[in-house]
Order: sequence, then structure tokens, then C-alpha cells
Amino acid sequence: MFIFALIFTASIYTSIYDDVLSAYELTNEAHNDEYWVEGSPSDVIVPEVFIDDDEPFLARLCLNRIRSGDELKAMIVSVAGTIRFNCFANGESKLELYGLNSVTKSVTSLLVGIAIDKGFIHSVHDPIAMYLPDHTHLLGEYGKTVTIEDLLLMKSPIGNMPLFAVNDGQSAFSPQLEAYFAAPDSVEFILGFGAAESGIEGFNYGEGPATLVGRIIANATGVSVVEFAKQNLFLPMGIKYFEWHLLADGSANTAGGLVLTSWDMLKIGELVQNNGAWSGDQLVNAHWIKSSIAPHISTRSTWSQYGYYWWSNVFKLKGKDITVMAARGFKGQFILVIPELKATIAINGDHEGFNDLGGVSLAEYIIKRYVPRLLD
Repeated sequence: MFIFALIFTASIYTSIYDDVLSAYELTNEAHNDEYWVEGSPSDVIVPEVFIDDDEPFLARLCLNRIRSGDELKAMIVSVAGTIRFNCFANGESKLELYGLNSVTKSVTSLLVGIAIDKGFIHSVHDPIAMYLPDHTHLLGEYGKTVTIEDLLLMKSPIGNMPLFAVNDGQSAFSPQLEAYFAAPDSVEFILGFGAAESGIEGFNYGEGPATLVGRIIANATGVSVVEFAKQNLFLPMGIKYFEWHLLADGSANTAGGLVLTSWDMLKIGELVQNNGAWSGDQLVNAHWIKSSIAPHISTRSTWSQYGYYWWSNVFKLKGKDITVMAARGFKGQFILVIPELKATIAINGDHEGFNDLGGVSLAEYIIKRYVPRLLD
């Protein structure tokens, strides 16, 4: 018999963004009751302080996901800045750090906006050659025409290397991706893929573009990506606990190396929800936020549109078109931002399967089954 700890925060606590207490500190101090749940999903008891009929649905869903072995680690739902629900599975600490995988790209996009606002980068329309002086000889005539925006939209073949390979029926990182992690010069390695191509193509998702954007940020600002993020984004937001994995050449893995708590994932979503404003300070230019999450290019996937490292899709919910923006990590990490409903959802998982949910990810399931309730 498994025992799972589902830790809930009541909606009566109207904000987790106190000037002194961080989100997790406020939660622990203001409402530290723990509800231990044993048995089937129907046995879940939701405390009386929850007056919203939606929370039993989420509680059952969380328990069900945990029990089914889907490796759900945490989920937090915020509506209009108020925590409506949170669960942390299997005794996971609220300070637990999780690898965000490609959610990292979405945070990297925020850093580009900050660098532009501070004058380190002139424009997304600048050719990348301006910011890669040590590697221009590797770009070729085509590569020299590629802009920062092309990299942000994944619309250049540069860096378009295979991400995964199947060996004995099991999916694993491709040899090229493994070599990328170990390369003595990650930029040189990335430019070996597609830099000599003769034209801009359609959507080409991969790790390479974000790696180049990371180097552009570092070269333009004169400091490491990690230090730039720490001083201009994390510390102003009260994000005290984080890691950022480095590549073999010492540069930050801006394609997938950021590690945050689930609460701080939610903070990133709320920053986007609030058009770059945080506690009265405009950390990211509002125009940049709107440009980042706007649909720029079709992806030919469930998340049908892509912006500056942010995905989006229009879901038909109760007969109404609702646009959802998302930062997505390949092992089940999601930050969902739904501006029309002022809803932000952070999800941490350990894989993206959830096959018994009709072949959709947990994030899509929540959008289709829970978010419509917010329309009532």
C-alpha cells in the first residue's frame, strides 16, 4: 500500500508573493497542514477550507497520476494571483529542485528581452554574426544572414541535429546530442549543422538555436548567462534556489539546463501573465512578453504555434476559443499561461506519457477537463 502526501494551500491566502516571505516560506508558515491520503482516488478528503468545487477534481487527478506510476512530482494552480491548488507527491519537498529541460528555452527568451531593454542587444533582427565574432568564419554566406529572431523561432536549419535515437526499441539521446554536451566549443559544434544551408526553412525545433542565443547573451552582456539571469531576473523575483547546468565548454545549457523549484516555475508563469511586471517593477519589457507569446510560426503539432521559445494553441472550451501559452519540457514539465482567465499552472513530471489519459499529456488533459470549469 502506497501512502502519498498531498499538501494543499487554501485559496483564502490571496498571494504567495510577499515582499519578505518567498512562496514556499509563506505556504509553510501560513498553512502547514498536511493531508495524508491512502486508498483509491474516491477516498481523497479535501479540507473544508476549499470552497471551490474544482479542487476535489484536481486532488483525485493528482493522486491518480501518482498511483499510476506516471511520476507526477508537483502541480500548482494559480488564478488571478491566488493559489487555488497545489500538490507535492511522495513527500517531495516544496524546495525540491527539478530539471526543467526545454522550459529553459522559455526563460532564455526572457533574458533576451531583458538584454534588449538594457541596450546590450540592439534588436532581434540583428544578424547573429554581430554577436559571434569568434565564429563568423563558420557561418558561411547563408549563416551570416540568419537573425536572432530566426533562432528564437526555430526557423533556421542551423543546429538542426537529431535529438533522439532508438536503440533496441528504447528511445535515447542521439549520438549527436551526446557529442554536443561534451563538445569543447558548443557554438562551433552547433554551427556544424546547417550553417551552410542556402535558405530559411520552416519550423525546425532543436537544441542548437537556444545554445547560440545563450552565447549571444553572454557575448553581448559581457557576463555569463547564469550571472545575467541571477542579477536581472532571479534575485528580483526572490528566486533563491536554482541551478543551471553547464556544457563541457563552461557555457550555460540554455536549451535545457535550468533547475528550479515548482513554486519558482509558477513565478515565471506569473511574470508572463503580468506582462513582465513583478512586485511593481517591470523586469521584462511588456512589448517583449507580448511578442514572445504571440504566434509567429506554425509547428504542425498539437501546440500549433510558436513564438520566441513559447508555444501556444487555441483550445475550444465550452464553445469558446481559449488561447493557452506554454513552456514545455520533454519529461513532463509545463508552465501554462492562460491570460483570458488569469490562470497560471506549473506541472513537474518525470515523463510526458500519461497514455491512459486518451493519448494526451497531463497538461492537455488539465486544459480540456479542468480549465473549462474556470469559465463557469
